[in-house]
Amino acid sequence: MNDPFTLNIDKASLEVMSDQKDRALLSLAPKAWESQFFKRKFSELTVDVRGVGKVTPQTFCNLLQKTTQFADEQGYRIIEATLDVRGFDLIPAMEDAGFRLVDSKVTFLTRIEKSALPRFEVQTGRIGWAEPSDLDNIIDLTVTGFVDNPRFFSRFKNRRYFSREESCAYYSAWIGNHFNDPGSLFAVWRQEGRCVGYFFYQHREPKEDYPVLKGMLTAVDRRYQSQKAHLALQCFTFDQLEYPVFYVDNTTQFSNFAVIKNHITAQRRLSAISMV
Repeated sequence: MNDPFTLNIDKASLEVMSDQKDRALLSLAPKAWESQFFKRKFSELTVDVRGVGKVTPQTFCNLLQKTTQFADEQGYRIIEATLDVRGFDLIPAMEDAGFRLVDSKVTFLTRIEKSALPRFEVQTGRIGWAEPSDLDNIIDLTVTGFVDNPRFFSRFKNRRYFSREESCAYYSAWIGNHFNDPGSLFAVWRQEGRCVGYFFYQHREPKEDYPVLKGMLTAVDRRYQSQKAHLALQCFTFDQLEYPVFYVDNTTQFSNFAVIKNHITAQRRLSAISMV
């Protein structure tokens, strides 16, 4: 590749640097956990849409070709790229290079004052923190609500790349890892001592010196849906927090129209949209 671009190669990683050498237009790095778990090599492609927007479409195609060629040489089976929606015009070139849309993210990041939040409570059963004995039910709810739900779309249940058994194994491991993470807040709804719903958050890096909680996943047994249990679980979690003001990261998908509509109604603040 001719200047003004520079390729920085470090073992299994690659950076395509701009002529100012101050930012990587494209960078490719291995995804260690996924590679080990699925027994095939995964990598992640990061695209600086602002920087790439300053080059010609043909130049971007050439840069992308160099990057995917390097990935092939490294034996990567899957390249995962998350593209900010401001780079929407780059999609044709990425499709030409073999990429396919498999997931999406719509992120609302909102400053919350706990005292101003509306109250929600369940009419039956009890809400509390999850215990180890709840984990099997939580995994079952996840498989039913996500893996076997045709209305839920995710890269890790896309049958072009993963079998159902792999999807179930992934979500089981993902839930299990978060369940044992001290940074997770797992609230569960129990009926007659059995977990029939959950909602869990994770602590993220603070913003403006305020704590940030990211909503990770929620699922409710179909027999107990339509009772706003997820809002009651959220309310319980926020009640336990010792700080009066914090940020909440609510991230969902393009296809989850009802949730997006609810976030807008609740005056959640749109922060980012991206495609995977």
